[in-house]
Amino acid sequence: MAHRCLLGTLLLLSAATLGCAADCDALRDDARALVKELDPCTPGDTCVAVSVLNDCLGGTLTCGFAVPKAREAEARTRAEELATESLGCTSCAQASCAAHGPPACDAATGRCVLTAP
Repeated sequence: MAHRCLLGTLLLLSAATLGCAADCDALRDDARALVKELDPCTPGDTCVAVSVLNDCLGGTLTCGFAVPKAREAEARTRAEELATESLGCTSCAQASCAAHGPPACDAATGRCVLTAP
């Protein structure tokens, strides 16, 4: 009898966590907004690449993005939080990332960018 109760509890918990990040589109929008919020730079700024190991956001964070070095810690923390939330998406959008070169501040746009290889 105890095994049935345990099994029932496990099934209930697994069903409850399957869709814990139900609004994955909103998380993708949040990831894009994060990049836009954190990538502005001024010529001469040092830009760094930031990425996470795994997300279900179509590569917005996994493929990497560039931010000014002064915002690197904030970018990493917030990107990891979004990536963790996205792992609950029932339909995970993975991406194949294109190769990129070093990050740089694009003077024309005023944004940190990942340069072409």
